[in-house]
Amino acid sequence: LKPTEICFRLPFPMGCAGSKKYSAEKPAAKAQEPKQYSWDTKEKKDPALFNIEKKNGVSVCRAANEINGEQMNIAECVNCDIFLCDFVGALFVDDCQDCRLFVGPVSSSIFLRNCSKMKVIVACQQFRTRDCKDCDFGLFCATEPIIETSVGMRFACFEFFLFLIEGAVRQGQAVGMEQFVVANP
Repeated sequence: LKPTEICFRLPFPMGCAGSKKYSAEKPAAKAQEPKQYSWDTKEKKDPALFNIEKKNGVSVCRAANEINGEQMNIAECVNCDIFLCDFVGALFVDDCQDCRLFVGPVSSSIFLRNCSKMKVIVACQQFRTRDCKDCDFGLFCATEPIIETSVGMRFACFEFFLFLIEGAVRQGQAVGMEQFVVANP
């Protein structure tokens, strides 16, 4: 027998035995709700809350639960007192002069670029500077600091009790800062 003759002698049709016959009619369209994605249901935040730019001679404060682990940017500030009293995901400080900066726990890195005469108190995972001059730091850093092409840098230990660090460590947002948490007796 030839292969073509075998096909015609089969007692059942070719294909899936349970398949449905093709119908030219289209099924009625179901009313579909638009898909919901996680970023659609997330609370919308004002981007200005996470940027401090071009301030001169003012005090700026971000209170607890305002930043909530988001990235912060500080740029072109002169003679300012800046308090970030919440945990921060990452912090970038660019082109600032004569500012005092107090930062709650930073879960990843703080990066200062082109800053001069700064006084900074921070506890972070990674600390980086580039092209900075004449700055003072009260620092706790979980890794070795990275200092690039900076001069006149002075470092001291982070010597502050900050209630935010304990909460951030317990929530897993301040890796490497466990020694700041006082164990309950």
